[in-house]
Amino acid sequence: MVHPDSLIKKFQDAGLRLQILKSPIQGSSEDVIQIDVGRSFKNGGRRYEWIRLFPGNIETNTVQVKGIDKHCQQLVLVCQEPERAFEIDRPKYKSTSPPRVPRAKYLRETKTHWIYEQKTVSDVRHYLVGVDERQLFIAQTTEGVSTVQEAQRSLGSSVQFFEGKKKMKRQGEWFFIDASDKEKQLQILLDDHLVYVGQTGRIGNRGGNPHIADEMIVVPPQHVLDRLEHGFSIRPTQIYVRGAVRHQDHKTLKFSHWQEVIANSESRETARLVSGGSLFID
Repeated sequence: MVHPDSLIKKFQDAGLRLQILKSPIQGSSEDVIQIDVGRSFKNGGRRYEWIRLFPGNIETNTVQVKGIDKHCQQLVLVCQEPERAFEIDRPKYKSTSPPRVPRAKYLRETKTHWIYEQKTVSDVRHYLVGVDERQLFIAQTTEGVSTVQEAQRSLGSSVQFFEGKKKMKRQGEWFFIDASDKEKQLQILLDDHLVYVGQTGRIGNRGGNPHIADEMIVVPPQHVLDRLEHGFSIRPTQIYVRGAVRHQDHKTLKFSHWQEVIANSESRETARLVSGGSLFID
């Protein structure tokens, strides 16, 4: 069951604004849960944000708040709904064949769009929702949680190995871990021309507003295995940045030493939001 008034009140308790919508945010399904961040610009460009929720079928769907942290202005939102098929679309632009869409089945085309079928998942989904630096965010956790602190630990699980051992800073979905102990190994790679320093590099290949670094080194997997003997778990590709790291929605970070870049686990979970019938806008 979904109780709109109770949800609005609990969001208010966390210092957040929730708008319950009467029609879907995207597509035509009247049953599927959808959630995203609403934005508007007023008074000389000042940005206002709020959470938008379309609860879908309020008789069969469940949307409830589990935990609230007023100080962080964050809460845990729990969603569950039966497995349902629903349609999504992708604009054609200049493409002549339908692009691959993860976890979606191609159905048909119109003059302007490719049409796909996806299915919601019946599993219980947990989201951390709230304020992160300068903006609102919605992030699906990697496990079931009931408090904001548990959700934060779940989303930060990708860097737990480094906690308490290294200096670490965060900008949005990226963690930056001091790599001064690896600078000699990195210099070997640079001297051997196996990697190079790219100026004003874009971190990652995700869409949206990019995180831009003054200097960036991308180390391919085979070179990590051959050259860097640091004893840590090897990831497929390693990225190092130095100088200023900028993003229009986050405070600029500045580093005098190389920093290893690791994606927050919320980034890996973002794709699951669509398969679950929800939407996410960073």
